[in-house]
Amino acid sequence: MITIALPSKGRMKEDASAIFERAGMKISAVGNDRSYRGRVESVDDIEIAFLSASEIAREIGAGSVDFGVTGEDLVREDLAEADRKAEFCVRLGFGHADVVVAVPEIWLDVD
Repeated sequence: MITIALPSKGRMKEDASAIFERAGMKISAVGNDRSYRGRVESVDDIEIAFLSASEIAREIGAGSVDFGVTGEDLVREDLAEADRKAEFCVRLGFGHADVVVAVPEIWLDVD
């Protein structure tokens, strides 16, 4: 059995599911819509684990899942020696983030 971790909600879940669907691998939840388990309808030996993006990074590091779709930034933040513990296979082109710096308004030397 191969376990693939996918985002459990939001835009990343939709984008990841769409990529699998375009590859002919329709993903469906096992049980009700709130289930955290799923399957690939055309393949019997693949289980889907719906997890938060940060949980996916941790589970990859722990070896609990075989593949995962999550942000590279989360993998690098959550896993010491990320390049040794995880292989970055494909950049999928979604899930971009804005990096911002926020400071208190009372800081006088920052406009």
